[in-house]
Amino acid sequence: VAQKIQGGSAYDGKQFSLFSFSDPNAVIWALKPAEEGIEQGIIMRVWNVADLNKTVTIAANTPIVKGFSTTHIETKDQVVPLEKGKLNADLGHHRLHTFRLFLAK
Repeated sequence: VAQKIQGGSAYDGKQFSLFSFSDPNAVIWALKPAEEGIEQGIIMRVWNVADLNKTVTIAANTPIVKGFSTTHIETKDQVVPLEKGKLNADLGHHRLHTFRLFLAK
């Protein structure tokens, strides 16, 4: 069971974050190296937990240089456009999306 947690003072918001989203209804469900190895990108599964379709900007702590939408078994990649090192994605309501991302070195 997953849910949003609010309040409290135990979490320091100044800690490192590899990725950030423009909408709190988009959450990282999984983050891992590609099956073929990290040289083939980072696989990110994003879940839109909202009741509405959302357009979400995904940013990384370094620019995203290439982005692909892929199947959940990491095949049939389709290029997704980037804008200033960020990925804009249209996420369906209550839908899980998988992306293959390459970050600047």
